[in-house]
Amino acid sequence: MKGVAQDLRYTMRQLRKNPSFAASVLVILALSIGANSAVFSVVNALLLNPYPFPEANRLVWVDARHISGRNSSSGYRDFLDWREQNRVFSDMAIVPFSHTFTWTGQGEPLRIVGGRTTENFLRVLGVQPVLGRFISTEEDKSSASVSTRVAVLSYEGWQRRFGGRIEVLGRVMLLDGEPYTIVGVLPKRFAFPGVQTCEFFTALQEDSASSRYQHQYDVVARLKPAVTMEQAQANMAVIARRLEQQYPETNKGWGVAVLPIRRMITQYAAMPTTVLFSAVLFVLLLACANLAGLMLARTSGRAREIAVRTALGAGRLRLIRQILTESVLLALVGGGFGLLFADWLMKILRAAVPEDLGIDAVLHMDSAVLLFTFAVAVLTGIVFGVAPAWYGAGTPVNRIMKESGGSFSATRSRRRILSYLVVAEVSLSLVLLVGAGLLAKDLFVLLHLDLGIRTEHVLTFRAGLPYTKYSTPERVTAFYQTLLSRLKLEPGVDDAAAVDTLPMTGQYSGGAIETEGRAKPADWMDSDTQYNASSPGYFRIMGIPLLRGRDFDEHDDANAVRVAIVNDIFAKRYFPHQDPIGHRFRIAHNPWCTVIAVTGSFKHQQPMQDAVPMAYFSYAQSPSDVVSIAVHTKGNPGEFAAAVRRIVRALDSDLPIVRLQTMRQIVMDSVSEQSLIASFLVGFAGFALALAMIGIYSIIAYSVAQRMHEMGLRIALGASRQDILRLTVREGALLSAKGLGLGIPLALALSRGIGSLLYRTSPRDLLIFTGIPCGFALIALAAGYIPARRAAKVDPIVALRSE
Repeated sequence: MKGVAQDLRYTMRQLRKNPSFAASVLVILALSIGANSAVFSVVNALLLNPYPFPEANRLVWVDARHISGRNSSSGYRDFLDWREQNRVFSDMAIVPFSHTFTWTGQGEPLRIVGGRTTENFLRVLGVQPVLGRFISTEEDKSSASVSTRVAVLSYEGWQRRFGGRIEVLGRVMLLDGEPYTIVGVLPKRFAFPGVQTCEFFTALQEDSASSRYQHQYDVVARLKPAVTMEQAQANMAVIARRLEQQYPETNKGWGVAVLPIRRMITQYAAMPTTVLFSAVLFVLLLACANLAGLMLARTSGRAREIAVRTALGAGRLRLIRQILTESVLLALVGGGFGLLFADWLMKILRAAVPEDLGIDAVLHMDSAVLLFTFAVAVLTGIVFGVAPAWYGAGTPVNRIMKESGGSFSATRSRRRILSYLVVAEVSLSLVLLVGAGLLAKDLFVLLHLDLGIRTEHVLTFRAGLPYTKYSTPERVTAFYQTLLSRLKLEPGVDDAAAVDTLPMTGQYSGGAIETEGRAKPADWMDSDTQYNASSPGYFRIMGIPLLRGRDFDEHDDANAVRVAIVNDIFAKRYFPHQDPIGHRFRIAHNPWCTVIAVTGSFKHQQPMQDAVPMAYFSYAQSPSDVVSIAVHTKGNPGEFAAAVRRIVRALDSDLPIVRLQTMRQIVMDSVSEQSLIASFLVGFAGFALALAMIGIYSIIAYSVAQRMHEMGLRIALGASRQDILRLTVREGALLSAKGLGLGIPLALALSRGIGSLLYRTSPRDLLIFTGIPCGFALIALAAGYIPARRAAKVDPIVALRSE
């Protein structure tokens, strides 16, 4: 320990003498180690230890699954049958179904998200509230439709809305005009997929006589002790066949899949997380190669010092330990700064990762991340320090003591090691650049796809009417008609319309289609058809062309014949080889609708997904208390936000506005996950490129410094400065060519790994695999040209005299 302490003190003195060297190394270490820590925190939260509930290995996800392979949520009546008839689960619950409520009586009205769930949800997970209790008694459920419903706050909701006060128990929240008594608070950082946005939870109210057609609930269950996944799957398969025979119209072809909850959580996050983690590991390897070169050059400058220490009796292992102590100390300090950088990156990840993963609650700097950072720092210090330590400890004492510098063979050996490091940097950085280029191009293509809708000059917002004030469809319809008429009168507004769900928001409703006069096919329930409701003018506002027929008008109200507008894909599927106008269809067992128009198709869910069959109903005939409003403006739509708030407040001062944003922002948000991954990878690739260029510059500069006498001699013997310039630049070009030669096959091999993240770009895109290497080669030539010019300007007399 005494020797190690001496090494540390000596290292500190050496670093104080070279602050610029120490600062450069610490910056590279902080960025590379910090990036690894931040991405590892995601890996830890999503893949290694997602949502750590007691005996989490016994938690399973129970999904309805059709024979076609389509999986779906469960219907409430199916859930009741599953829970009653199974013999493999100790408990089974419905995952909270989110719903937006209007909270009034606390100043400015707010729209907050709550979750409706069964009373045993926390019991299935094995979690206890930190205050009070969960929804647990029959009294809670029976009183929910009478006077005092109960609510359990999330920890974040407790802190945000009530300041974390203990006396919150017993308080009443007025939600949609109904009183909810607070009876409990959930633990801090409680997270479960799809529920982390919920600020409170209340009892799910469903009638056991409700339709089996609707599949809208996710189900979680806990296996009984000693029950295997295979046994659970077999038991649920028997129940599914029994229900299929009992209810053939709704359950034909539907089975049940029992899956580990970890797989359900990680199946969508595994690939993007793996790509990001691979990228930061490449960055760390690049940093190690770059720092190894810096340390090697520094060790070469200390050759006389090392020779003196050797002459005084220092052994080879002692010298190796001294140099490794310096590299490991630098790495640990760099890792400390890296934690600050990692914390900043984690804030970006929390804000950008899709909310349904619940990562905001579980992504934090815990002991696992700290331990990982420490281990990476120590390993990094050893990796980039071992080559300089081994080389420095082998310094030839006699030669160094006799000469002012190393011999020619020693110089050539140093240059060879540095060249290997630079080639490695070039090849690794090319792999990152190619991956970043593929994702960036794919994102660019997605953002410039023809979506079939207008994205400019459209302002949107969402509003919901509380049932206590708008208890009838007539009141709901009257309010939105008044709102739209007021908006249309606003200067600068061309038109306004209401719609159930806007494109690109990820929201949709779907159902089985039955057409009049045609027998229902066997798979009629297995449909990807979506339906919506809109007011007159919506298609015009969104730039969706009417191919034939008419738009909805004021006559298509609740007293008129029910009508619908379908897109051309719907028409071709359900009315092949005929004009659908005048024909009737219905969704499941809802009323029949007459087709009055056919529109062009457009992408409704995400830019990367194809258009699907869609049907629109008249909003006046299918009113909803929560709708979106689309406003077409003459100028910048963002400038009309204040006018929207003013008009809504004038109509109902208790009505909050949510998601007030332009259509262009909605489209950008729809590809936020792809944008996040591409942005991070581009950032990592840019850092890698900078490291590679520094490496090329350093090796050429080092070569020029070591060969100054040779350059002077060549010029004295008649070589032109252009000859010297070409000779020096060629060295950098050769290193770049070797690195590119290794990097291109490696990039081709690894590009398959990100193929699942690409939607419109081939993982072997010719433009990327030719353009990036060519651009890289030009930048590498520029990096080598700067020290080459200095070599070409050498004065032969000065160079020869210095030797």
